[in-house]
Amino acid sequence: KGEKFVVKEIDQENRIVWVNKTDTPTITEPIKETTIDVLNVAETKELGNIKIYKGTVNVQTLVRGYTIKDIEKNKKVDEVFFDDENILKKDFQTVAFWFTVPEKWEERIVKLSLSYNGRLLKRILREKSKEHSGFFTYEDIAISYLNDFIHRENWEKLELFIKATEPFLSRLHERERLEIKDLISKIKHYKTAFVGALHGVEHSLIGIYPLFAMNDRWDIGGLSTNFSPVTGQPTIFIYDGYEGGVGYSEVGYNNLPKMMQSVYKSISTCSCLTGCPSCIYSPKCGNANDYLDKAGTLFLAKKLLKELTS
Repeated sequence: KGEKFVVKEIDQENRIVWVNKTDTPTITEPIKETTIDVLNVAETKELGNIKIYKGTVNVQTLVRGYTIKDIEKNKKVDEVFFDDENILKKDFQTVAFWFTVPEKWEERIVKLSLSYNGRLLKRILREKSKEHSGFFTYEDIAISYLNDFIHRENWEKLELFIKATEPFLSRLHERERLEIKDLISKIKHYKTAFVGALHGVEHSLIGIYPLFAMNDRWDIGGLSTNFSPVTGQPTIFIYDGYEGGVGYSEVGYNNLPKMMQSVYKSISTCSCLTGCPSCIYSPKCGNANDYLDKAGTLFLAKKLLKELTS
């Protein structure tokens, strides 16, 4: 009911957790690592260059620690990792469907994401500069540095761009400053855009799943990777969160084109800058919603939709 509690003591023998009510602005989220082993493939099909599979899998989840997050600032405060003997482990067999993404798409997605985020950042900086007249002394110089990085991958110019914007950003409201810094971070780490796109499509697919399967998003799980030993390609897995499976994966296997249409719509119509709970964030993400790229996700979803429906 919106109330927060902090754990004071855990009685493992009697399975009791003692808590105290708190008004702290922080929450904790588990840091999870999931691996999937395919036990058998029941069905397979191809739509364009996309191969889609359904079968039985073994899902292993390790909880390696937890993230401390300030929910008011939407910012990670700290990470705590368990000793090896305290890592929590869960194994179960279930049903999943999974599909491949052509590896050759990576270079194009990365370039499109960098260009899109660059244009977005320049537009926002110019808009904020007009709102705060006289604050951004080095606006034109900073923009030229950013252009030089985007077109020539000149890392020195990117560092100069960041330094040139720091005095201006320090005068903005905290929320505006954090949004712009997040966008700068996406540009700085643009080479991870493809991994962030796979992760974003996985999250968004799980988010829209209830429209097709009448499930709760906690009823299913997902895993995305830029290389799966099972398929030898970038792959997105969606699996039933219950031992033996309950039919959710079959819905995805049979309706992926329509589901991808909903995924693309939910991302393309969302007004956030770099991702939010309405498009690519997930409350159950094992990586605390890190390694996500909204621009890359948008372009990947568009390419997948075109391939699945052509």
